[in-house]
Amino acid sequence: MKQGFFSLYLPSTSIDVAVKHLSLTLVKFKFLFFILFNLTTLSAGFYSAEILLNRYKPWEIIKGNPNLNNKNTTWGVPFFNNRFGFREREFTVSKQRGVYRIMVLGDSFTFGVGLKTEDRYTDVLEKSLNQRFPRKKWEVLNFGLNGASTVDEMKTLKAFHSQVQPDRIIVGFCRNDPKQEMEYLSPERIRFEKRYGEYIESVVRLFDQHQLSALGSISRTAFYKFSEIVGFFPHWTVALGRSYEPTSADWIKFCEALTEIKRVSDGMKLPPPVFAVLNAGLRKDKPTDYRLPAARLRLHLKWYHQAEEAAKKIGFETLNYEKEIADEMQNEILTVNRYDWHSSAKLNHLYARKIFGIIVSDRQK
Repeated sequence: MKQGFFSLYLPSTSIDVAVKHLSLTLVKFKFLFFILFNLTTLSAGFYSAEILLNRYKPWEIIKGNPNLNNKNTTWGVPFFNNRFGFREREFTVSKQRGVYRIMVLGDSFTFGVGLKTEDRYTDVLEKSLNQRFPRKKWEVLNFGLNGASTVDEMKTLKAFHSQVQPDRIIVGFCRNDPKQEMEYLSPERIRFEKRYGEYIESVVRLFDQHQLSALGSISRTAFYKFSEIVGFFPHWTVALGRSYEPTSADWIKFCEALTEIKRVSDGMKLPPPVFAVLNAGLRKDKPTDYRLPAARLRLHLKWYHQAEEAAKKIGFETLNYEKEIADEMQNEILTVNRYDWHSSAKLNHLYARKIFGIIVSDRQK
């Protein structure tokens, strides 16, 4: 009987063991290859997605001033703060004789996110007043701060009114100004973040360590959005709506802040302060219909009306822009760009025009 090479030199049991070891090695190799292939494919997908996400980052598309190293820019528009920390020119603390000075309080809508300085409603207002009344020197000083609430604005007034010596005070109002925290925060979300936030942040850090920061950011957003959808915490409109409940701590503090602003204004023997509801757009990709408002806009209008009515009862002179937007900007996008909800330059010009009418009317009385 003819025997093979291995059978001449190795016992049959050794051959069987060798074959089994070889088979096991091949299985392990196939499994390892499968894992490596899938990891490579997954990594390629991750990095391809990262490249695409970075390619379409709005802060890369809308370039800033390279000399500023992306500091002190808002959507690529450079800006500078004065010595008091506000996006406003330097002004004399001792107001010059013959100057009529208007102090404007507000949040990021007044600050002018994404706008050139000259397109903010405060700057447009100052220019219009000086053109209309050249014999008088008009100064409209912008004290808007990103993320400020009405309580914060009241504190700004109390801290600076003696230096500014205003002849009129204006409060620019945005929907989330009664809320002391970010508009999306609720007690439920705060508890959720305390319990699970570190887990998602560890995933984000892992992505960051592998140069996948955009995917990490997307993962965080998706995690919280999914958690909201399944009911771990409410939608931001619910969280913000709670601040408009008349018995809520936020609403009580909002009304107290307005009352204090009015008290400071009266103490300086000024005309009634102006409460300007800065009506805004709700779509970044298409016009917001103020003629036939959808449910979402009706909710915002309800908030606007409630705040305006409260300011009016306290003694403010109030105004809003619902009619003007419906009549003049019905077919126009109201946001500053396709990535941000803040008001456009044209809408800021509309803000300034109506406030201008109030200032002129009051001066002629």
